[in-house]
Amino acid sequence: ETRYDVDDYSIDTDDGPKRDLNLLQALQTPELWLMFYSAMLIAGNGTLITNSASAIVESRMLPSDLTSVATSIFSVAQSGSRVFTGFLTEVAATHYKPSKDDGDLAWLGWHSRPLFLSMGALIAAVAHIILAIPGLGSAGFIVGVTLSGLAYGTIWPLMVLVVGDVFGKTNLGAIYLWFDGSTVALGTLLISKMLSQYIYEQHRVHPDSSGAIADAESSTCFGEECFQMTHIITAILCLTAFVTPFELARRTHKHCTD
Repeated sequence: ETRYDVDDYSIDTDDGPKRDLNLLQALQTPELWLMFYSAMLIAGNGTLITNSASAIVESRMLPSDLTSVATSIFSVAQSGSRVFTGFLTEVAATHYKPSKDDGDLAWLGWHSRPLFLSMGALIAAVAHIILAIPGLGSAGFIVGVTLSGLAYGTIWPLMVLVVGDVFGKTNLGAIYLWFDGSTVALGTLLISKMLSQYIYEQHRVHPDSSGAIADAESSTCFGEECFQMTHIITAILCLTAFVTPFELARRTHKHCTD
């Protein structure tokens, strides 16, 4: 017989407590919003690059053909990351099982899939720290874009796997699709659109080739400062997203272990 707990929507089975939530129930849990916060910022890290690559290249006065190169590298990096992340989490979950000796720290280990969100957030933070450093030229830009793509790719297999582990598999499709749409939409709006556009607009006025101030209505910004603060803020936000999966793992480890 299955008994539902009203407080945490868990079901007690022979294998221990397991969750089996629908979307409405999941939306009422702090675990969903902890996961959403990290996934949203990792997604925003990536869409900032894909939507602004051309403007970043132009503002830094890098070779124009670097835009297409960066877009291709980002695509390859995020595709490879999707495959590698899914494989790595399966290997970790299979070979690293918590033991009774771990006590209260049983949630902290390679077997905990939510912690892989921390890995993605950390990679994203490093990517934007590199992109914020002035004077690194084309090489620094490509390294930052590659790391951003790797981070972006981690969230897609992780969202499927973590949703199944934390909220159950009965309504996995509905809950995952909510994450799929909402994280990208809000991350893009806040980071790629509002944040980057605001900072870009603040630095649009710049000296022209003669040293005079260009027309204030110029649509183009030149200089590292056009996106530097955007990268710094994004890196800081991703560092906060590095922390939240630890709380997610701690709160849900009893539902995520076999």
